[in-house]
Amino acid sequence: MISTYGVYHIEGVLKNINPQAITLVGDYAFLACTWELKIADISDPGNPQLLNVASPHYQGKAVVRDTLAYISGYQSINIIDVSEPMEPELVAELAIAGQISKFAVDGHILYVFLNDLVMQAIDISDLSDPQILGSCTVQR
Repeated sequence: MISTYGVYHIEGVLKNINPQAITLVGDYAFLACTWELKIADISDPGNPQLLNVASPHYQGKAVVRDTLAYISGYQSINIIDVSEPMEPELVAELAIAGQISKFAVDGHILYVFLNDLVMQAIDISDLSDPQILGSCTVQR
């Protein structure tokens, strides 16, 4: 596990980055910053290189699984193919009925927690036709 503090203080091209989350996939680090998803090559840990910033698709939080980045907007989840880090490509945009607070991905299920205390489970096995499997209200 790599600490956010450790990445923030690396000297060189990755200084002054303050990510809220870091996902490592192979030789790449995906740094979820406030308004950008930064992609870095970490194949040489002593000399990490910033490759790209996927900001056109980014508005909030990010989760990376395999070659897909799930990026939240206020009422949508953008799914970005990051298999080619120099050319992130929008695969799908899922509209969500409510303001997204948090989300997680487990296999082909997207769990979205909304600001109105509703949690939705969405089947995303077919990105062109996501299906809400169920929802519940969470008590405080």
